[in-house]
Amino acid sequence: MMKQIFRKLLNSTPFMRSECHGLKGAKYLKKDKIFSYWVKSDNKPLVLADLETMVEDVELNDKVPEEAAEALEVAKRTFVFGYFYYKLFTVSHHYAFLAVEAALKIKYKEVTGKESSNHTHVIEALVKSGVIPENKKELYDAGRYLRNELSHLTDSTTMTPSADILYRTAEMINDLYEEGGNESEQET
Repeated sequence: MMKQIFRKLLNSTPFMRSECHGLKGAKYLKKDKIFSYWVKSDNKPLVLADLETMVEDVELNDKVPEEAAEALEVAKRTFVFGYFYYKLFTVSHHYAFLAVEAALKIKYKEVTGKESSNHTHVIEALVKSGVIPENKKELYDAGRYLRNELSHLTDSTTMTPSADILYRTAEMINDLYEEGGNESEQET
């Protein structure tokens, strides 16, 4: 039923109808004017490839569930596309925190056999079970707070681009799914 409703909605939009003339790439594929003020340490202008280089080493280990990995991939790609529209950096950071949330919820279900939509409860339970060390709880709480702020906007928030956010969130996710980590420890 939902597929039919969604398909009907898509077919009713000008973009999907045959009379659509398409996007004018020249308008949407130009460097955002804010980048005219950004330069690298050698005073050369920042180019698209520089943004790609900034996030190319953001990686997750093979144990990370696909749902969380896909959300982080969206974060990486929107970071790069921030070159064309500066506000996409905020979308990138939001998706990075959504990736952490997905990883937490999936890990919670693995550990407890239950599902929970209460982000705070999930973090507390994973700390109690030893998946998240007590000294890292504050970090996961901060990620939860930032995810909430970006999900429930009251104004048009624009975050400063930071590849470090993507690296840090990838580290948080990898910590939940360490190679040879938590699952094998629980079995012994």
